Amino acid sequence: MNTVEQWAATICLAVLAAALVEYLTPGKQMQPVLRFVLGIFLLYAMVSPLREGLPAWDFSSQSIWTESRLPATVERQVREAVEQNLTASIAEALYASGIRVKNVAVEMDIAEDGGIEINQITVYLPSEEMARGAEIEAELEKTLGLETEVEPYGGGGP
Repeated sequence: MNTVEQWAATICLAVLAAALVEYLTPGKQMQPVLRFVLGIFLLYAMVSPLREGLPAWDFSSQSIWTESRLPATVERQVREAVEQNLTASIAEALYASGIRVKNVAVEMDIAEDGGIEINQITVYLPSEEMARGAEIEAELEKTLGLETEVEPYGGGGP
């Protein structure tokens, strides 16, 4: 409670000081500038005791990045977004050719420089589509520019 009393007393003294300065200022030419300066002074007087009562927080971007789960969360979200976009692109490309995709597995890593490294893409097709497996694999590698495997769905895959 002592902190609240000190805060209230500081505000009262700041208001009195501001009123005294405004009263003693001659002329109306300086009044807009003076009110602006006194407003900033009063704002500081209200905030400074609160700042001293709060624990010291470091809001620098470096501390937020290193002392939290933020890096892992960002990495997970990037992985999920890349996997979803790649899966949707593969499904759309094959659907346009009349091929149904059962599942797509994407193996990727985040490199030390923050880039995404796609290690392998595996496309799982229904067994009736596997007759065209080599053709589909070649078409996907040509379209994506990435190494792609085509496997039957349910054959030990996801």
